[in-house]
Parts: sequence; structure tokens; C-alpha cells
Amino acid sequence: MRRVTSKRSRIRPETTAPPHAERPAAASAPSTTSRTRRRRGACVALVAFAVAGVTAACGIDPGAAPPPSPEEAIIREVFDPYGVGDKAVAVARCESGLNPLAGWPDGYYKGLFQLGPHLWGSVAAYGGDWFDARTNSLVARDLYLSRGSWSAWPHCGR
Repeated sequence: MRRVTSKRSRIRPETTAPPHAERPAAASAPSTTSRTRRRRGACVALVAFAVAGVTAACGIDPGAAPPPSPEEAIIREVFDPYGVGDKAVAVARCESGLNPLAGWPDGYYKGLFQLGPHLWGSVAAYGGDWFDARTNSLVARDLYLSRGSWSAWPHCGR
């Protein structure tokens, strides 16, 4: 025999927690423990060591590092006299991936260093081509020197 209950008797008593409350932080499993991270680091080091050993044993010469890209060479030529060539390359790589055409054709920020329209006067003084690597680097250098820091590139200049 089936017992019939009213709809009202099936309602649960109210609680203070919402019906789909998240688990407390202590109950959730950590994503990666420091032990796991150490193991991964050790594995990466071991693989790198093994690859170096195999290439040396087989007589494989990795050769010299590839030459810098033309854009990187220009940036270094412009910024190295100030001792910040490495940092300038890092900023340009962060901003544009060393792509002088970044922002083409009508982006708000343009070129290697993603210069904004407020710098048009400086760009015009160097020839007026936003997308020329040398012009963009020279304007970026002037901006860096005028501020005395990389503050014009807050996300990449830290």
C-alpha cells in the first residue's frame, strides 16, 4: 500500500546554508602540492640533462645561437648606448612580439613599442612611419628618456 503525503510535508526545513553551498576551503583538494612541483622540476632537470648527454655522446653540435631579428638589432642599436638594450627588447617583445606591423592598419597603438596617437609629433619628426622599426624605436627611446623609466609601458616595463 502506498502512503500519500501532502506536498507540504515533503518540504525540507529551512537551513542557514544555501542548497548548493560550496565546500569549505579546507575540504577542497589542493591543485598542486609543493612536493608535486618539486618532482616536476626534478623531472624537467633530468630530461634536460639527458638531452644534453645524448647530444654530446652522438656528436651533435647545437651550434651558435641564431642571429637576432632585424627588429631586435635595431632596438639594440638605439637603446644599447643607454645600457637598456635587453630591457627594451623585452618590452617590445611583450608589447608587439617584435612585430613592427602590430596595430596595422588602424589600431590605436602601433608598431614595435605600441606607441599611441599622442606621440604623432615625435613620429613625424623621425619620418612619419609608425610601422618602421627604427622610427618606432627612436620615439620609444625618446619617451623612455623623457620619463626616466619604463612607465609608459606599465604591463611590460616592470
